[in-house]
Amino acid sequence: MEEQLIQLWRKGQGFFWTGGPGEENLNISLSRLLKKGEGLDFDFFHPHYRSGTVGLGMGLPMISFIRQMKALKSDPFTGGKNFVSHLAVKNWNIIPTSSPVATQCILALGTAKAQTRAAQKSLSVCVIGDGSSASPDFASSMIWSSRPDNNLPLLSIITNNDIGISTATKTQVRVISKRAEAFKIKHSIVDGLILGKTWSALFQAFEYVRQEQKPYVLEIKVPRLFGHSSSSGANRETSLACPIENLKKEIPFQLDFDNLLQEYRLAALNEFQLALSECEGESYPDAESVLSHSFA
Repeated sequence: MEEQLIQLWRKGQGFFWTGGPGEENLNISLSRLLKKGEGLDFDFFHPHYRSGTVGLGMGLPMISFIRQMKALKSDPFTGGKNFVSHLAVKNWNIIPTSSPVATQCILALGTAKAQTRAAQKSLSVCVIGDGSSASPDFASSMIWSSRPDNNLPLLSIITNNDIGISTATKTQVRVISKRAEAFKIKHSIVDGLILGKTWSALFQAFEYVRQEQKPYVLEIKVPRLFGHSSSSGANRETSLACPIENLKKEIPFQLDFDNLLQEYRLAALNEFQLALSECEGESYPDAESVLSHSFA
């Protein structure tokens, strides 16, 4: 889906692309671990702009992402008002994706506080990038989620691809998840290229926050396979390994992996092309709707 969205942008059939190629192990694992539903009995998810395939894994159809990229009135997330990969699914507790980075850290405090008051074994999950971890919003979320006798069930996930837009992370911050120690927050780092390790780390983090109702910070090392976004060309970074192709090393039994992967790719391509044809002729938002959903 992500590769085809890039092609739409190249052909001038979409306005902008940004997404999460390289973060598949994280995103699909998240889609399986989040307790899906609406209200305080269920988990709240605060995504960033590389979290689109979490929604795909939870059951969203590809056509939703195509409609958003084309800024169509039928975009189910924002009505054609925001960038691609900006999810908002009310009946699954997916909070609207924020374009200003790291503000979701503060919103997640609110849902986690509400969950604590409701005394439910649910949690709030917030995802940001390594560049965003330098934001005071991330620091604030650690302060307010770890107050003595006022801990909050907040799982903060930092996807570290070693670069923030175009600036090397090592020139900006020395450590990321280790900063949690100052707040006595449990933390860990995992290699997001390896599915088994990613799943295990996420599963343990979910169980800890859900059962202890305390915060946790998980840093996950991921590749950025197609650069930052379409504004930087969205070309494949051939020097970086792909999590999907890396699965071949993890499968413990004989399997015709290459043919199976090709079969899945063709099935996904067919779904995308059918969805694209279904969008033909759909209109952009009306000017009169410019203030819709802007105020409550």
